[in-house]
Amino acid sequence: MLNNQSKDLDKVPAVKELSNETAETVGGGWAMYLYQDINQGGRRLRFNYGTSDLRKYNFNDKLSSFVVNSGGWRLYKHINFIGPVGRVFRRGVYNWVENYGVPNDSVSSLRKVQQ
Repeated sequence: MLNNQSKDLDKVPAVKELSNETAETVGGGWAMYLYQDINQGGRRLRFNYGTSDLRKYNFNDKLSSFVVNSGGWRLYKHINFIGPVGRVFRRGVYNWVENYGVPNDSVSSLRKVQQ
């Protein structure tokens, strides 16, 4: 019986692709996507917790649009969460940062905040 079970385990994929909805549920649902260009264009980065320094991702001062899947997020003008810009952003599509009080190409750090 053990040999048959071992053979069955070989058929189970080691990695399974999840739907976005399932992945968000498993990951706690917190996700923010940053885009280099307006209208969610250009290079994209995904964050689940944020970062104190977008230079690590070669994305410092490059944000033009973003999407919040859930939770609340705060953007900062400087590294290490200094100089908040805009407001706490909740679920939504933000096609142009300047429409929401965030100067274009000015964000250096971001983090999720309690709801």
